[in-house]
Order: sequence, then structure tokens, then C-alpha cells
Amino acid sequence: MHTESIGRLIQSVSFHHELVTNGLSAGTLDAIEKASETRSFRDGDVLYAQGAVPRGVYRLKSGLVKISSSTPGGHRQLVYVYKTGDWMGYRQNFTSELYPVEGMAIGSVETTFIPVDEFVRLVKTHQDLSYNLLLTLSQEFSAWVNRTVYLAKFPVRVRLAIGLLFLDAQFRGACSNPVSILFSRTDLADMIGATIETTVRALGEFKDNGWVDARGRTIQVKDKNALFQSVGEL
Repeated sequence: MHTESIGRLIQSVSFHHELVTNGLSAGTLDAIEKASETRSFRDGDVLYAQGAVPRGVYRLKSGLVKISSSTPGGHRQLVYVYKTGDWMGYRQNFTSELYPVEGMAIGSVETTFIPVDEFVRLVKTHQDLSYNLLLTLSQEFSAWVNRTVYLAKFPVRVRLAIGLLFLDAQFRGACSNPVSILFSRTDLADMIGATIETTVRALGEFKDNGWVDARGRTIQVKDKNALFQSVGEL
């Protein structure tokens, strides 16, 4: 079994947002709770739109959210899938920049929401929170670098294997066993930076090998070790 090696690979391209609340004082946690309100979304609902003015910060209580960026010419890149516990849209609250991505619910989603003024106030008045956010931003940068390298340097087959292992980990907390990845072929292609045709061919190869089961929008990873071995030495 390559469980530890697979874990390290996934960790290298994932955000570790548990850092945001790790070790916070009871007073800081209470202040965050008092500033938060609950918001619910259905499958396909947009939490925040690309180009919109930031209104606050979301933290996922349940469900999954995919974020993507589109060019004026219609090219789309799906850049990440957030899981339960992750914080979304907080960087732009510091810079007053417009959202560079769109956040869309996958299935039913419940979040907490902190308005931008309240969030900035919390960061300014609670040193432990501001320090944790600095750690989180630093770790996110490393994950972005790793993801960029994988997309730029490795062939589609390798990118798809990494993408499926990542999605399996993200969906694991939102699904019962066996884990079902509910992802369209278009989303999968947009995530790994490939055409739909190339993605479908590679996915079909994985299915023929018995590594995955793919039916419609549902994908199940059957052999994580085989997928990991197909990645080779990174």
C-alpha cells in the first residue's frame, strides 16, 4: 500500500484551512461565532461571482464548493474544490480586489458567513487569528505552486490521476462509502487543463484498467494505489 505517499501527494496540492482555527483562544473563537451567520445553498448556486465586490468570508459547514475562473474569450479553468471546514473568499477582503474566481455549490451546501467589516475587525483585534491567517496564506501559496507545476509539466494522464486522487480526498468527507465523485467531464477537463476529448479518453483507459468506475457524472476510485503508481516519480 502507498497510503502515506498518496497522502503526501494530496497534501502538497491541498489547502490546510484547519490552520485558521488551530489553537485559537476561547475568546477569539467566541468572537468568530458571534460575527457569523448561517447561509444555505442548493446545487449550482453561486456563492460569489467572478468580478464581484467582496462582501465577506465563507466557511464551509457541509458540502463542497468548486471555484473557477473564465476569460473573456470563454476559456475556463476550474482551480479548486473546497471541502467542509475550508474558508473561502477571505484574501480579497484584505485587498479590496474583485473576486478573480466564481464559487459554485456542489450539491447542498451550508456555510457560515462573516461580513467583510466584521472579518477585518476580527483580524485587527485578535492577534492569534491574524497569525493563523498568515500561516494559512503561506501554505496556500505552496499548494498553488505545486498545482501550477503539475499542470504545466506533466502529461494529461498524470494530471488526471492526481486530479482524481485529490477529488476522492475532497469528496470523502461529504459522501458515504464508497466515495462517489460527482463531477461532469467538462469540470474534470477544466480542472486538469485538458480538452474534454483527451480527458474522456484517459478516463476510459483508467476505467478499462479497473482503476475507476465512471458512469455519467459519477466517478468512483477503485484502486488508489494503481492511480498513484501511474503518476510515477514527480
